[in-house]
Amino acid sequence: MGNIISISLLSNAWIDEDVKLGSHVSLAFSGRLQEEKGNNHVWTMSYKVGITDCEMQLWRRMENGDIKALLLLLHSESTCYKLDPNNHVSVLDFRLDVTTVDGKDDLLFVDSKATYRNNKLCFQLTKSIYGDGSVTQTSVFLYGMGHKAGLVVLQRHYNGSAQDENPCAVTLTHYHATSPGINDYSKSKADFGLSVIARIVPSKGNVVIDVEGPKQHPSSALFYLFDQVRSTGVWNPSMCPHCAAQDPRPRSRDSVVPVARPHARLFANEGRFAGTGNGGGKSVAWAYFNDLEL
Repeated sequence: MGNIISISLLSNAWIDEDVKLGSHVSLAFSGRLQEEKGNNHVWTMSYKVGITDCEMQLWRRMENGDIKALLLLLHSESTCYKLDPNNHVSVLDFRLDVTTVDGKDDLLFVDSKATYRNNKLCFQLTKSIYGDGSVTQTSVFLYGMGHKAGLVVLQRHYNGSAQDENPCAVTLTHYHATSPGINDYSKSKADFGLSVIARIVPSKGNVVIDVEGPKQHPSSALFYLFDQVRSTGVWNPSMCPHCAAQDPRPRSRDSVVPVARPHARLFANEGRFAGTGNGGGKSVAWAYFNDLEL
């Protein structure tokens, strides 16, 4: 799945580290910081690709030695040259709050919200049903301006089909790609792609997270993935041709791109995505927004 720059950066063993990748890309990782008040542990990963800055922050709340809640904050911003001379900035913020469910050690409560400005963002929700009756609900946020684009994928995994059931696992994936375009003959512009995948599961009353990445990809491979997601409404890591070529292993159920069922729905919204987003919609369609500030 690409060149691994570092593995499990949000683990307990994560230490301060800075990585420089060429003249256009830099990454910085902070060690764990414990808040003076309470038992909140904080990790931060930031990376700069050309004129785009991204930061992912993880908050972990402890109670009597148990991990009861995780908060993931994703912030991405880049200068919009076309909007100058006012030096506008394109911004996306994504928040994911995951907590344990009292009396149900195998389930999670999930709350999410995305806000953005000076950006073009489209959103879709699909539902995939597998042969064993389990369900994966996928929310896709595809955003970008010009030769800079990103994708946030939130998946809720259910053991059954009940819509009011809490998920048994959550997966959050973030991609960013910056392309130099077709006229960069001098090779002076950023040409880079990165991905991070966070998998969250409950375990004996605790919230457990496993982070894969950040991983490096050719920007062309990620723009191909973005186009496939936009066209099909579904997502899978193997849709990146760079990842698929490097992973010849037999595919399990989780690695096969599911077919969006006829009842896949786009949540109705008024430009705000918060909580579960319950609402009406229509089958396999995108909602597009431009220059919307929440």
